[in-house]
Amino acid sequence: MFFSKIFFPVVAILGVATSAFASPVAPPVNELVERATTVTSDLQTFKNTVTPMINSFSGSSADVNALATVFADITAKINVDVFVSADISVVLDLALSIIVDLLVKLDINVDINISAKIDVFLSAFIGALDKKHSGLAKSIGAGIPVIDLNIFVLLDLVLSAKVLVLIDILGIIIL
Repeated sequence: MFFSKIFFPVVAILGVATSAFASPVAPPVNELVERATTVTSDLQTFKNTVTPMINSFSGSSADVNALATVFADITAKINVDVFVSADISVVLDLALSIIVDLLVKLDINVDINISAKIDVFLSAFIGALDKKHSGLAKSIGAGIPVIDLNIFVLLDLVLSAKVLVLIDILGIIIL
């Protein structure tokens, strides 16, 4: 009896409160509806930015630090970009072009510290692309010309080789 005297008024008050004070739905904001930038557009901008840097690459520590900064920026952008699966071939071509241009420009006599920095930012870049589309790293690895695969061994680019799934091909040489 005592329980029903307290319980029913509380239920009645809460029932009225939920119907009277329902939270309103916020009107849609146009800024949220806009489509974010795509990986393709950011990669195209990145290629236009990094190509002159790669062409003027001299192997100095300053050049590597500049490249590392640019690669870190694009890696961060790729992580938040929208990936459109229809653009897969364009993304593959752009990434292959950037990576092959960098590999061709590298000298075999590069210092081990510079080689390690290049390995880290290159593997992070490829890993970010692979997170957006599973298997993209393997496709990039398959697209690298055989003559450029030797550079992975000579410069000890082990992280990049692992991300590109090139260990199967280069495993005998690296290990």
